[in-house]
Amino acid sequence: MLGGLGIKRFGPPPPESECVNLREVVLQPVAVPEEARFQALMDAHHYLGALPKIGHTRWYVATWQDQWLARLSFSAAAWKCAARDAWIGWDFRHQYDRLHLIANNSRFLILPAHHDPNLASRVLALCERRLAADWQERFGYPLLLLETFVDPRHFHGTIYRAANWCYVGDTRGFRRTRAGYSGAPGAAKRVFVRSLHAQAQARLSRPVLDPQYLNDYLNFPGVGQAFGIARHTVTKKTGKTSTETVYGVTSHTQATAPPADVLAFNRGHWSVENGCHYTLDWNWDEDRCTIRTGHGPANITAPRRFAIGAIKAKSHDTVAATIQRLARNVRLVFDYLRMTENSRRRPRPFPALAG
Repeated sequence: MLGGLGIKRFGPPPPESECVNLREVVLQPVAVPEEARFQALMDAHHYLGALPKIGHTRWYVATWQDQWLARLSFSAAAWKCAARDAWIGWDFRHQYDRLHLIANNSRFLILPAHHDPNLASRVLALCERRLAADWQERFGYPLLLLETFVDPRHFHGTIYRAANWCYVGDTRGFRRTRAGYSGAPGAAKRVFVRSLHAQAQARLSRPVLDPQYLNDYLNFPGVGQAFGIARHTVTKKTGKTSTETVYGVTSHTQATAPPADVLAFNRGHWSVENGCHYTLDWNWDEDRCTIRTGHGPANITAPRRFAIGAIKAKSHDTVAATIQRLARNVRLVFDYLRMTENSRRRPRPFPALAG
């Protein structure tokens, strides 16, 4: 994807046209009946040709007195871009579920007859004003950042610099293919970004994404925030370490459940799991129990919980080891619960008093 300006066919300069009043320039989405004309002009005058309208894509045309001056295409962000990712500062664990908040200016064309001073920066400014709202209305979520790639063999990105876009570095020259990425690098492209929000960089890189960027995108009623937790595990026997990232959603907002509380809730869940549910499942395979109707689940669980409580109160061994020992001799169960004669404590006789 490349957003640089370009003329596909070089020849004599076009005839001089009437000077465009920049204040009268209007930017609007391309209507369906005009899409064929949009593609034909893009293919005829842009050095990269036209792009198909695939996925999340918006086309715009800048007009003045019903004359087409410029055309722009915005599409989904690049899957990977080291310069952009380093500028944002986000973790790779958060990157792929936040790319929808970035749009790529994949094409920008000003027609040869309208290369007027400051027209390009004016058109980009009009795009920035309406693109976030248009994206929200069309696709259900807002935008925080714009990006584009410029080929230095043809252009220098002057119009993007003039429109206050930030140059963040160069690509490595690899491009997307149907099989993944090209095997050999090509020409590196210059990467420019433009924030649509004053805190776009901070919001994209924070560990917990603001819920306003989740509800419409996830289409999940009641979502207060989504979170990710990185778990680092060390196997005691082998010393092998592993890392996994789990994601979750909660109805609590950041005001009622900051990151520290979310982590505490998660650890509290595991204390219940390890202290009760895990014991039931390990010893009685309760997760595969098919009793699910009426009072059956409660009736089958109650004696099991009673047994676990009695073992923990009386035994010095683990629950599993005690259950295995009692299963080998059923009589020990009654002795263990002091329900037989020989297991009851006999009162000690009082010592005889000296006469």
